[in-house]
Amino acid sequence: MTQLGRVRPSEALALHRGALRQLLNRYGFRQPRDFGSVLTRTDTEESDLDVLVEPVRGTTLFTLACLEDEALRILHGRQQWPPSPPRRS
Repeated sequence: MTQLGRVRPSEALALHRGALRQLLNRYGFRQPRDFGSVLTRTDTEESDLDVLVEPVRGTTLFTLACLEDEALRILHGRQQWPPSPPRRS
C-alpha cells in the first residue's frame, strides 16, 4: 500500500477530482469508483487512495502504469489503480 503524504486521500480526491476524471477519460476509462477507507470515510493521513477502473479493449499493464504515473503527478502522492475484470458479452 502507498500513501499520499500529509493529506487525507479523501481531501486529495476532492481537490483533484476534475483533473483525475479528465485523465481517466483521456485513457478511455469510465465510471471510476472509490473503495476502501475513502469510501467508508475512515481514511487518515496514513491511508492510501484506492480507485477501481474498468479496462477498455486494448488496455495493457503499460497503459495502467502510465495512468498511475500521471495520477501521481496530479495528486503529488501515491495512487493504486487496480482494474476491475473485463466484462463478458
